[in-house]
Amino acid sequence: MYYVEFGEILRAKRKESGLSQLKLATLAGLNRAVISKYENALSYPPYNVLIRFARVFKVSTDYLLGIEKAKTLNIEGLTAGQISSLKSIVNEYQRLNGVFTD
Repeated sequence: MYYVEFGEILRAKRKESGLSQLKLATLAGLNRAVISKYENALSYPPYNVLIRFARVFKVSTDYLLGIEKAKTLNIEGLTAGQISSLKSIVNEYQRLNGVFTD
């Protein structure tokens, strides 16, 4: 894992979520300067901070580390039928886009 990749992913997720560095810092219990250091590959977060970022963005730590390229979908609170419907929709979009999964 390269610091640069983590910093780029963190910056992209922060912007995608519409958060300023200060707001992300507040949500993660940090200060803005630390977020800037992470985004600019000057420092790397300890595992407990990485977990906080994953919770804020609702992604896996593997995604933030650049290991897992797929995004996750939070299905908490959905019924089995609703989850099944979502799976069908995702599979159909993947088929239309030429993505074939097992």
